[in-house]
Amino acid sequence: MLRPLPLVLTAVLAGASLAACASSSRQAPNSAPEAPRTETATGRVEAASPAPARPAAFEPVGRYDYTTSANGQEVTGTITISGTPGSYTAAMTSNATPEITFKTVTVEGNRITMEGPGPESSTIVINLVVTGTDVTGDWAMGGMAGEIRGTKTKPGTP
Repeated sequence: MLRPLPLVLTAVLAGASLAACASSSRQAPNSAPEAPRTETATGRVEAASPAPARPAAFEPVGRYDYTTSANGQEVTGTITISGTPGSYTAAMTSNATPEITFKTVTVEGNRITMEGPGPESSTIVINLVVTGTDVTGDWAMGGMAGEIRGTKTKPGTP
């Protein structure tokens, strides 16, 4: 004849059985995985906080004031970038050349590359790196090349 187990031992065994079932790695077919959970200091289990949002992608649109030199002369001006990802354009003004329009403007991370027609049938290529509001880079046109530096002065729409 079997004797009934004491009530405390029955509760301990039942709790152990439930814990073993809960920790099983098997899931019911077609069930969604559970959201991560954390246990609070009081032992209460809560859903974990979602991961923090990623920072916004670099926004190249805006106005950039720059300084460079060509043929030993200081050149200053502005570059204005407009458009949307995949279809940016830029316009460059300076105290040395007529306005240059760049139809090819690519952005990778915080790097901007612009290519367009320069004076006297040349091609001008400008490479910029934007860190905060600081701008550094280089340019090449015809047989000339140089460094460029400046500041993003008007973020957002030009």
